[in-house]
Amino acid sequence: MRIDSHIAKLIKTTLLVLIFPILTYGQNISVTATLDTNTILIGDQINLSVQISHPNEYVVIWPTFIDTITQNILVVEEYKIDSSFSNNIITETISYLIT
Repeated sequence: MRIDSHIAKLIKTTLLVLIFPILTYGQNISVTATLDTNTILIGDQINLSVQISHPNEYVVIWPTFIDTITQNILVVEEYKIDSSFSNNIITETISYLIT
């Protein structure tokens, strides 16, 4: 009985490994976050840009930051989302002035 259980688990795992790439194929989604500098001193303000590219049938729900992203990263200003469309791919970018 124990060998059958291991074989069943092996078959399930193999099927999952083979099917998962098929289920995720074609979901061309990319997310990047960039800062306009690589060093910051306490009190300095820098721009954080977050860009996501996705098929036009997807809807992105952006997080809302009231005044902080984390305990030590404060949001000074949130800019409007900029979007572009090309070949059924939407690219959306939002920028934050942070300190």
